[in-house]
Amino acid sequence: MDKRYKKRFLDLEYAKELYYYDIYPKVVPVGKETAITLEPLGRSFAFVPEETYTVRVCPMGEGMPNEYPFRRNRFAYSVKPDTDGCLRVPFLFFAEQEYYFRIYTSLTPWNHCHSGEPDWPKRLPAEQERMLFELPVYAVEADLQGLYPFKGDTHLHSSDSHGSEPPELVAAYNRKSGLDFVVISEHYRYYPSLDAMDAFRDCPTEMCIVLGEEVHSPKGPDGNSNDLHYVAFGNLWSIDALFGCNNAEMNHWRGVPGTEGRAVCAGETPPEPMPPISTPDEHIAYMTEYAKQFNLPEGVDRYPYAESVWIADMIHKAGGAAVFAHPYWIQDVLQVPPPLTQHILETAGFDALEVFGGAEYYEQNGFQLSQYYQDKGNGLTYAPVGGSDQHRSVGPDMHRIATILFAEANTRAALVEAIRNGKSIAVDYLNPDPLYCGDFRLVRYALFLEKNYFTLHDELCFEEGRAMVDFALGKPGAKEILQLLCGRVQKQREKYFAV
Repeated sequence: MDKRYKKRFLDLEYAKELYYYDIYPKVVPVGKETAITLEPLGRSFAFVPEETYTVRVCPMGEGMPNEYPFRRNRFAYSVKPDTDGCLRVPFLFFAEQEYYFRIYTSLTPWNHCHSGEPDWPKRLPAEQERMLFELPVYAVEADLQGLYPFKGDTHLHSSDSHGSEPPELVAAYNRKSGLDFVVISEHYRYYPSLDAMDAFRDCPTEMCIVLGEEVHSPKGPDGNSNDLHYVAFGNLWSIDALFGCNNAEMNHWRGVPGTEGRAVCAGETPPEPMPPISTPDEHIAYMTEYAKQFNLPEGVDRYPYAESVWIADMIHKAGGAAVFAHPYWIQDVLQVPPPLTQHILETAGFDALEVFGGAEYYEQNGFQLSQYYQDKGNGLTYAPVGGSDQHRSVGPDMHRIATILFAEANTRAALVEAIRNGKSIAVDYLNPDPLYCGDFRLVRYALFLEKNYFTLHDELCFEEGRAMVDFALGKPGAKEILQLLCGRVQKQREKYFAV
């Protein structure tokens, strides 16, 4: 495979071997013998019937055989094509890592004579072989078996706050760009995520539109204020709605006729029912008393810390995952004082930190990345996520931040569980070489998936996303196209994952 590989988020180019050959399954269990199929894609790359090929299996993490001769790094098999033209090699995958399958032959490349008639391939000198191609497989331990990778964005905006497109087009454009899930996380508003979901309720699509919102608590007098931002991911009732609407700033975002009652998602039961709604003044008075219980270290502001604890708790009661958003965003100065950020991450109960966001200056993503690894080294276990915070969904600079979740299914509940269990990778595509954040073993796995699975997966998403855009615009025939396309991503996943 081309070692110069570089991936821009959701381009549709990939290593040439994937155009010419397929290998499956691509993900297999550790400790189990699995038959690997190598399939030529087109007659120009067909294996010669009855010809014997050498398949060498090269574990990525076992060292060079001549340098580490006592490790398990030498495997070779002589294989002939089956009647369907494929090579099949059973192999016992003994550890979690990448394994390259390298195919060798003693035949020279095919060539043609001047008359245009094919000339049968000539053999290389005795005991010489050339490598036709190499493609990898990844073996995973038991805790990742039964979990599948889903790529999405945990922080998106639409024209229902200060974005550009309506929620349904935000979802469709992001599907077109290769995402499996999105959350429309509007400022002060929950109903746009409902609108996005409802837009495709009667239309077959394999994208998961996750409920959510960006939570802002009321701003009160005398220092009882909180300007921190939180993303509620997958909550079944609105946290923003708990603060009421009789506040000028909130009315600017919330005061849309006909949306007052759209604070609860029907169809699923949250862990706890939605509490009574209070006015902003009532909430501030309650939170002022609530904040008195905390014994806080120097430099930690009492009121915003108390709001953070309470909001995370509300998100959990609503069945969602609580994400602490962009604490190192520069809003003239850092939005959140670092001692407050540290104490929130240590004790407030958040499930995830938005490690990567859409800002291109170093302080936001760079500081958040350093914060994550510092905290991880100190024993904290929150999940890293990537939320673009994008306010438009089309253009060359879009779709450059993502989250990969390892979940049982592409559903709200399963994705929430993946975040809570720390089965996540945050990805930053702002630079030519993507940056991955998370557990080291998950980063290695995610990079394999990026090169060998998502590149193929994204093509199917593009086709479905284009039809979703047409459906959202009311174009005739779009629903019928989506009916034809629906199910292809799942079939691809079943083909490539033997776990």
